[in-house]
Amino acid sequence: MTSKRQKEKTRNIVIASNDKDTCGKIAQIVQNGGYPVIILCSFIDLEIYLHDHECLITILDLGSLSVDNRQIKELALKHHSTYFLGLTEHRLNPELEESICYYLYACIAKPVDQEELLYWIRSIWAENTGE
Repeated sequence: MTSKRQKEKTRNIVIASNDKDTCGKIAQIVQNGGYPVIILCSFIDLEIYLHDHECLITILDLGSLSVDNRQIKELALKHHSTYFLGLTEHRLNPELEESICYYLYACIAKPVDQEELLYWIRSIWAENTGE
């Protein structure tokens, strides 16, 4: 009899971006809000991390990661207990329209407004942790 491998459950907030400047700014906002942060520098690193860890929130820098609808859809369906927030420089993203409509919990414009980001994080955190 084989047993299914158990994922490590964490309340970390994962930031996935190839842009070190964006990572630093977002991480500082999240940490100043009192939340734990994990920074990953590629989409592949994110997939590997989520394979072993169940995290509450993942923030995707859509521009720097060069992801498409299929990749976001597969990630969201595979990790259905994770809330995915997208960061984008463009108000309209026709190539990611499906993902923005169906698979991202929220899409936040860059430059990121600190209050808006913390609003989404606080809302998700409170709903799922009771804190």
